[in-house]
Amino acid sequence: MKHFIVSLALLATLIACDVIEGDPREDFVSPPEDTTSTRNVLLEDFTGQLCGNCPVAAEEAKRLEQAYGSDRLVVVAIHVGSLAAPSPPKYPREFRSPTGNDVDNLFRVSAVGIPQGMVNRVERNGRRVFTRGQWAAAIQDQFRVKPVVEIEAAATYDSTTRQIVVDASVLYKQRGSADYRLVAMLVENGIVGYQKDYRKTPSDVENSRFDHLLRTSLSSTWGDALSEYDVPADQRIRRTIRYTVPADVDWMIENCDIIVYVHRHNSTREVLQVVKIKPVLQKS
Repeated sequence: MKHFIVSLALLATLIACDVIEGDPREDFVSPPEDTTSTRNVLLEDFTGQLCGNCPVAAEEAKRLEQAYGSDRLVVVAIHVGSLAAPSPPKYPREFRSPTGNDVDNLFRVSAVGIPQGMVNRVERNGRRVFTRGQWAAAIQDQFRVKPVVEIEAAATYDSTTRQIVVDASVLYKQRGSADYRLVAMLVENGIVGYQKDYRKTPSDVENSRFDHLLRTSLSSTWGDALSEYDVPADQRIRRTIRYTVPADVDWMIENCDIIVYVHRHNSTREVLQVVKIKPVLQKS
């Protein structure tokens, strides 16, 4: 019985925070084969401040982002599950968000164990959630796909009213269906705090830097439909998204990016296109 209990405890640990030693990975990174393609790729890195195996996955995301360029590979760090929960005194901050929880609940990522990632939320070899060693190959696959839509976007932030306004224009490169939805998310860079890292002694690492941290969705989590009907090729649809930043949050908007993407929420759930923009700071 004693050995059985120990085995269960070990299994729970592995499920909670994936062990990535020996995780197979493809170290090569080459640019998209079709350099005329404007298909960008969204990499969602599911992580947590108490996950000691997560920093190496974050480093892989950073490596890939630097190799492809942050405009082509758009990274979002989504803190989910119990390993992302506040744990004072070293971990007093809440990095989870309702938006991140919605995504996690739908795709069941933290149930598999973090760190994990999704690449444009597509399935590959029967899986939608990938370990960090599988990210590079999945990203390469997505760069080979011709874009079906293009997105142009700009955003402003009024520090007096605390309102963010995103103006987006979606051009259909091919005929599109009525399930296309437009989403805008806010991510923050340069946050400093503790992060558990099992490679270090002690494992609680002070002054760790958190980038691409998902704060909220400026639209609803799953966005709004671009059209109630199928849309022919070469048609452009414009949308404006407005969001008022709550007064009780400590977000540094000057350190934030806005991620705008189009996805098929009601069918394949695939992200069709994504762009990253910087809000222009204003004061009324």
